[in-house]
Amino acid sequence: MQKTTRTHTLAGLVASLFFISHPAHAGLFSDDEARKAILEVRQRLDASIEAQQDQRNQIELLRQEVAKLRGQNETLLNDLTELKRAQTDGYVSIDERVRKFEPQTVTVAGIQGIVQPDEQQRYDAALKLFNDGTYPAAQSAMVALSGRYPKTVYMPFIQFYQGTAAYANRDYKTATALLQNVLKKYPDFERTSDTLLNLANTLIESGQKPAAQKTLNDVLAKFPNTDNAKIAQDLLLQLNK
Repeated sequence: MQKTTRTHTLAGLVASLFFISHPAHAGLFSDDEARKAILEVRQRLDASIEAQQDQRNQIELLRQEVAKLRGQNETLLNDLTELKRAQTDGYVSIDERVRKFEPQTVTVAGIQGIVQPDEQQRYDAALKLFNDGTYPAAQSAMVALSGRYPKTVYMPFIQFYQGTAAYANRDYKTATALLQNVLKKYPDFERTSDTLLNLANTLIESGQKPAAQKTLNDVLAKFPNTDNAKIAQDLLLQLNK
């Protein structure tokens, strides 16, 4: 029993001496393992950082590509809008040009009629002469227009302007006939009060005082509280002096 105990003690002592005699080797082995582990961690960390940077670079490239595509999309939308606008303007322009060569339906003094392109152009030209104060030329243009288009729907205006131009040209007989005809044939004419007032002035200038007074009273009766009524009242006061 004592022999066995001594044997175990000796073995333990030998083992202790072995570890005591090799302390440096045990420490070196531990540091190498630690360095290796740290190196592996660093390598994995570097790889992770590099992967994240690659991801960020890819995300930035994608962001730039999306921005580029958005810009291109906006450009395309703007181009499409401009194209649609240009097409619309083109259609309107074409439609306007086509209408210049097509008859138009208009309503004058409650009368509806079809106006030919040439008829409209002649009327506009004659009206411009009248508005410019070129009364002899305007009167001639109105005569030519009514002769070419005797059934024109513009006849109330033609005779009104023709009669007024004749009054300005001191052709009182023609002016009286034309203005009286307008009043008789076109009772719904929108320029009736002007027609009455112009006729009254024509009658005054031609020495027909009673007829002029009657016409001025018609203005007062039919169009009270208007500028023409005030003018008619002033003319009546002058005639009654």
